[in-house]
Amino acid sequence: MGRKIDRYLAISCYRCATESFRACRITGFSNVNRNTPIYKAINLSYDERKDLGYLCICNSPDKAIAQLKHILRAREKKEQLYKMGFWIHDGKNFVHLQHGLRFKQYDLSGTFNAYRELKQAMTQDEWKIPVSTTVKLDGHYKPIKDSETEGFMLVDSKKPVIIALKEAA
Repeated sequence: MGRKIDRYLAISCYRCATESFRACRITGFSNVNRNTPIYKAINLSYDERKDLGYLCICNSPDKAIAQLKHILRAREKKEQLYKMGFWIHDGKNFVHLQHGLRFKQYDLSGTFNAYRELKQAMTQDEWKIPVSTTVKLDGHYKPIKDSETEGFMLVDSKKPVIIALKEAA
C-alpha cells in the first residue's frame, strides 16, 4: 500500500524533448467539488528530468511516476546535518556563536561528542570569545600593519549556556 501523498502527482513532457519533463505535486483543491487542483512544482535536476522524460516517452508514464516516487523518497530519507551553536548572556545582551561542528539529526552520541568538543575548545581558550575586531586605517582606508585588536568576552564557565542546534547549509 502506497503513501497517500504519492497518489497526487502530475507529470508532463514533450515527445521530442525529454529534458522538458515537469512534475508537480497536487497539494489541495481550490473549491469544494475537488475538480480544480492546486499544484506545487517538484524541483528536479537536469539529469533527473532527462531520465524521467525518457522513461515517460519510451516506456510509460507509470514507470516515470514510479521512478519519481523513488527519487522523492530518497530525498526524504537523506539525513540532514546540523551545526551546534550557543547563546551566552553577558548581563546586557545575548551573543550567538556558531561552531563548525556537524552531526546527524538523530545521532545522540554524535551530538554529545560535538558538545564535548565544543566544551573542550572553550576550555582551551579559557572561555574567551572573540566578539569584535578593531583595525586602524590610513588615509586611503587601508589597514595599518599590527594595528589589529580583538575584543573578547569572558564567559563564566559555571553559568548555564543555552545550546542551539541549527540545520547546516
